[in-house]
Amino acid sequence: MHLLVKAMMRNYLFLILTLLLPIFTQAQIEGLWIVTKVQVGEETPTPVAKWFDLKADGKLLSGNGGIINTRGNWSQEKDQLLFQNERGQANPAGPFQIQKEENTMTWTWEEEGMLVTIHLQANQSLPKASWDYLYGNWQIAEVWRDGKLQSQLPDADQPLSLFFRWDHQYTVRNASDDNLLSPGIWQVVPLLKSRLKK
Repeated sequence: MHLLVKAMMRNYLFLILTLLLPIFTQAQIEGLWIVTKVQVGEETPTPVAKWFDLKADGKLLSGNGGIINTRGNWSQEKDQLLFQNERGQANPAGPFQIQKEENTMTWTWEEEGMLVTIHLQANQSLPKASWDYLYGNWQIAEVWRDGKLQSQLPDADQPLSLFFRWDHQYTVRNASDDNLLSPGIWQVVPLLKSRLKK
């Protein structure tokens, strides 16, 4: 009887270890990850302030700077990562191959015959994009047109303010009486190296 109990214990231990081993050997990737570099073939179209927040409950948030542009779920099986959008549709590119070290991670996959590699860095806070620094109310101090300082600056008694909203609208107001002078839409477009002419 004693030998039977020992054999059963050994079998149970083997079963438990077999079930738990994949959990212990799978890279733990939960947390906030900042994209440091994107490589598509020979090109490096790294997006501005791109981040992914992989929540422990399988939820996914992603964005650029202070703007969230993706919500969904993520799942990991061994060294593969799969994203699904809010409607449960899987990423059309398929799963990413994961390679994780301490505070860095690399995702790779093939898309349209080209190798795509994303390099990420673990972080504690969201990165800021150039537009994140623009939000808020600004007093207009100088007016430039065609690269020249205009001789007629806003009247000091009637200062103008420019308010940049998070939803990409702006307003120009007379700062002294808050009278709306002009509304509009704003957009910050990063200058890409490929657009520069030598």
